[in-house]
Amino acid sequence: MLIKNYGRFWKRSAVEWGGGHRGRGMLGSIGEKNKGGAEFRDQVAIYILYDATFSPIYVGQTGAKGAKLFQRLCRHNRNPKMQHWDYFSWFGFREVLPDGSLIPHPKIASITLPRMLDEFESLLILLFEPKKNRQSGRWKEVEEYFQIARAEAWGYTTNDVIAHLHRLEKNISKNGLKCRYNQRHPSRRFSVLPSGPQA
Repeated sequence: MLIKNYGRFWKRSAVEWGGGHRGRGMLGSIGEKNKGGAEFRDQVAIYILYDATFSPIYVGQTGAKGAKLFQRLCRHNRNPKMQHWDYFSWFGFREVLPDGSLIPHPKIASITLPRMLDEFESLLILLFEPKKNRQSGRWKEVEEYFQIARAEAWGYTTNDVIAHLHRLEKNISKNGLKCRYNQRHPSRRFSVLPSGPQA
């Protein structure tokens, strides 16, 4: 397989962009394998940035000009024109070694046409999750890694805040008050109104 591992919908807010932990949010973990985590800072990969609604807004690649995954994400993180992303997915070409590090260079072996078709089909199924596809794709040798970070590094995305506001609305309604949802002005998104008749 060309793609060796991947991570989906990792949180931007969980990546430590600087400081003493050196980007610990780029670690990954999977099942019983590599319990200490695998480091994907220097992964050669294709990656996708998503906004708070999980809509893709940018697709990029790493490795061709020397820049690795963490370097590319850092550029997007600092770019004022690229601030509207909350999640990212990546599909890596370097295998993970038993100690959690990556092999120095991607192994690109010869691949048959049927195998290549299977791989691209699986990638598209993972990206778009079409409702009519019953199978998840033929990626038995490809491992999914899940983002790990210190608890305080997770932070909140726009999606998290909106979800919290919806829960708050329900709690307020239970106490006999009504909430008015303001779509046009996010800073005044919720107004609390008395539930009884207005004077």
